[in-house]
Amino acid sequence: MLRTNLTGVFFFSQAVGRVMIRQHSGKIVNVTRWPGATARGHGAIASAKAGVTALTQSLGAEWAKYGITVNAVAPGPTETEGVLEVWKTPAMIAQASRETPLQRLGRPEKIAWTVIFVASDAANVMTGETLSVSGGPRVANRED
Repeated sequence: MLRTNLTGVFFFSQAVGRVMIRQHSGKIVNVTRWPGATARGHGAIASAKAGVTALTQSLGAEWAKYGITVNAVAPGPTETEGVLEVWKTPAMIAQASRETPLQRLGRPEKIAWTVIFVASDAANVMTGETLSVSGGPRVANRED
């Protein structure tokens, strides 16, 4: 889990960073998890993705002087094949949807549009940031 989700991002950033530093420009967009995405049995992925967020902040600050931006997109619950394998029934999907203020799961294409924005010139003043695309903070719907 750590090798794929954190070490892989680190080595990829190193490799493309060398090229981007030479050309004095570039954009790296990492994918991490939305804040608070922790649950029993998910310590490895939560730790790896927290590491990606920290790496994004560090590289964003370090490489800004080379004209490189490093940001991340943090999707919340998104209606993907993998999620639908875990949430197998309409009732489970409805429950997950109710836990977000927007009352729905994200769609992969909406996450893709966010990545495109972060990689575009419209985001040239962003670096070291993590943009959460989660349907709103999950705690916002808690009534306890």
